[in-house]
Amino acid sequence: MRPISTPLGFIAWTVLSWTPLAAQIPGVKRFVPAVQFVEEARWVAPEGYEVSGVGFAPEGYVVWSRESSEAHLLSWDMVHRGSIEMPLTGPPLAVAQDSAGNLQVLSRDPARILHVAPDGSQAREDLLPVDLHLIHGDFDGRVWFVASSVTGPEGPWVLQVLIAERAGLTVEDVSDQRFTAPTIFAREGTAYVSETRRPHTITVVGAQDAMVRGAPRAGLLDTLSIAAQAGPSDGWNAVRVLPLDTGFLQTIADPTSIWRTVVVYDTSGRPYTNPIFRGAFGFVRSDPEAQRIIAVLRLNRSEVVQYRWRWNAP
Repeated sequence: MRPISTPLGFIAWTVLSWTPLAAQIPGVKRFVPAVQFVEEARWVAPEGYEVSGVGFAPEGYVVWSRESSEAHLLSWDMVHRGSIEMPLTGPPLAVAQDSAGNLQVLSRDPARILHVAPDGSQAREDLLPVDLHLIHGDFDGRVWFVASSVTGPEGPWVLQVLIAERAGLTVEDVSDQRFTAPTIFAREGTAYVSETRRPHTITVVGAQDAMVRGAPRAGLLDTLSIAAQAGPSDGWNAVRVLPLDTGFLQTIADPTSIWRTVVVYDTSGRPYTNPIFRGAFGFVRSDPEAQRIIAVLRLNRSEVVQYRWRWNAP
């Protein structure tokens, strides 16, 4: 293992490792825990392949692009395990792999889940109600958590669970909370929902026993809302929030520049750090038990990088 070594990575290492340089940045508190990232492995995408997202897979990750019908399968240590050509009619909203080895492709036009066999053939298609609009979604290995709306493509959006089984597709409401521009990260029956726009409210919906027979059980939702201070720009957009072993991490980006801020929160929503630095990247997936986190870097070519984090003593 080695510290982050790219120019971008060195900045992230310096800021988030709580060095004297980080202590001099306005808004960064003193004498609090900080996270240190150690790079474990990386995968460099083929030339011209723009990575849009990294989805769940039973033995690693699925890397996909809105501009390509090809999805790439990576192992936990970023070894390329092959690719699958998806029979798409439009850009995907999200892509994941289920326990049977099939890709599940979530799309918004039409709103559906397309099941693609390992050989690239279409296994089946689950169409959602025609009046249902989707803005974001993520697969946790069993079900999809999606932000949907029946009032139109502008929202407001509610959180739902899609259960795709051979007998058909089941759509379940998870919460009656309304969102304006949500992003979702799903893991083990829990959805971590963040508002893209300020104040970047974060809502965690789920509990260890919230999923019963593949459906959410009423009354067992554990909801936490916190507000992030994103930095000096009112135009910053939040990337999905990710759980750590104790707390959360979120990348917030200025879409008009390469400025990024990484916010690390404790479990109550109090930010540890709020550093602002330059670099075209974003953290996209995490594994709290393994203390592993995945980032997408956009340098000369798209790269998917796996880090392991550790906490420094205050």
